[in-house]
Amino acid sequence: MDNFYIISEDELLDLLEAYYYADCLDIDGVDNWDWYMVGKESYLKGKYNTFKEKAKDELRYYRKLGEN
Repeated sequence: MDNFYIISEDELLDLLEAYYYADCLDIDGVDNWDWYMVGKESYLKGKYNTFKEKAKDELRYYRKLGEN
């Protein structure tokens, strides 16, 4: 993807923190727990199949670099 978006430093830090937290949980094997991701369906509200789909939809709230 060659698009670049403008976000605040605070939001970028929150996103990076969440990424590292999720990566650590994955490394620790949390994805093997029986109840892992029980809330996924509720979180995605039946509108999306994956977190990536939700993230792509959320891009509409951000301004692309170079746009007015």
